[in-house]
Amino acid sequence: MPDDLFMRNRLMKNLIFTGPIFAFLLLAALPGPAEEIIPAETPAARPGKKPNLILIFLDSLRADHLGCYGYGRETSPVIDNLSRRGVLVRNVVSPAPATFPSVHSIITSRASNRFFLSPRCSLPGSEITIAEILRARGWKTAAFSSSPLIIGRSESGHYAGGFDQGFETFDDTNPAGKKWGWVSKTPEGIIDKAIPWLESNSRERFFLFLYIMDPHDRYHSPEPFNSLYDPAYHGRKMVSKGDATHYEQRIIRGKESRLKDVDVRHLEALYDGEITYADTQIGRLLDAIRRLGIEKNSLIVITSDHGEEFFDHGGLKHCYTLYRELIDIPLILSWPSGLPSGVVVDNHLIQGIDIVPTILDLMGLSAPDVMEGTSIKPLLFSSDISSRGYALSEAPFIDAKTLITPEWKYIHHFETELLHPHLAPKYAKGRALYDRKHDLREENNLVDKHPEIARKMLDFMLKILPPEERNRLEKRTPLTLDEDSIKQLKSLGYLR
Repeated sequence: MPDDLFMRNRLMKNLIFTGPIFAFLLLAALPGPAEEIIPAETPAARPGKKPNLILIFLDSLRADHLGCYGYGRETSPVIDNLSRRGVLVRNVVSPAPATFPSVHSIITSRASNRFFLSPRCSLPGSEITIAEILRARGWKTAAFSSSPLIIGRSESGHYAGGFDQGFETFDDTNPAGKKWGWVSKTPEGIIDKAIPWLESNSRERFFLFLYIMDPHDRYHSPEPFNSLYDPAYHGRKMVSKGDATHYEQRIIRGKESRLKDVDVRHLEALYDGEITYADTQIGRLLDAIRRLGIEKNSLIVITSDHGEEFFDHGGLKHCYTLYRELIDIPLILSWPSGLPSGVVVDNHLIQGIDIVPTILDLMGLSAPDVMEGTSIKPLLFSSDISSRGYALSEAPFIDAKTLITPEWKYIHHFETELLHPHLAPKYAKGRALYDRKHDLREENNLVDKHPEIARKMLDFMLKILPPEERNRLEKRTPLTLDEDSIKQLKSLGYLR
């Protein structure tokens, strides 16, 4: 039987708030019945045939680099158009700024801290994924991945496996039949495989999962995309190659403090080129969907695992901080026969673990009780409905977590021995508190000015964690990994 605090967590995840009130202020009313709870299951959006599902992840895609999220460059005309024909959701918080804990968490709707410690950092077979749910209920399931991290369990010696759970077809190989690499990844190769699969299965009800590695570094796409946004650059060799990892490691090891602005701008331009390249390939997929006559009854969802940093807070890439550029991810949903068009969901906090319960709810299916997220389906149809008043994200490599409310964002680095000890001087910086109303860039740390708010947010953060994670942190027990996981993480450069 779960303890009382865990039961509070299960209740709190479904609470509806009636204004910008801190979630921790409502905690005092528990235990006892919650006054307003989102129903566990709601009817399908409209009666009739249950839809196909096409779920697309774009690795390392920060929301604010898409045109539909207000970016200055026209990086994503296809995705922008899809958002206008569907629903765009703002303020979606990634479970973690790293791929495998984030994707594990999103597809199971479970807290990401459950997965970082699993053997070989793989998805435990006991977890229930959206693919397993849909396959058991009659959907044909297929997945195509160009990520060296999103791979199947059959490769038991590989890091981050297990993503093939529930898929009849799971393909994580490149056109040559080999595993994708960090440099060889390409969205075109994924779409080249997805379209024939659609052509063969469009008469059946299906779930198609596409994991596109772009715009993850290296930022190198074919022309004209590679030189689209900064064609005149003539600078450092590794910058020209889009190798952000090279400079990230130099900065972490103290060999370089930061890049010149002109170099940072070029890396960002190459990153944007990869977004545009992926966008054009998604356009090919959407053209095929229309040609096959299945657009009307296909629910298309586009999201990401995490964002990417370009010295917004002194670093490059991802994994090691919890600032907005790393955990603010896009969420776009389009379903012509089941969703309104031109809707923007704003002024709400959405968690990555809410994505799958929302999809299942739209499809007329209930989410299993073990899923910890909440369907936001009501928000897609009405702006007058209130929602959860907080979001949580965590960075396991530095044992840090953040709690976000409408007014505040609190980041806490727990005092444990880090898996990455050499990161401590740069990234494990104690506590931070930001005013979300007046400091969206998260530049002015107010933790010393408002210690009482920081204390309340830390207390609430601990209360909503799973009991085993809360106990670990209260005892200052460091994260530990099995030897296979450590070897795999070292081989990929995550650990030294």
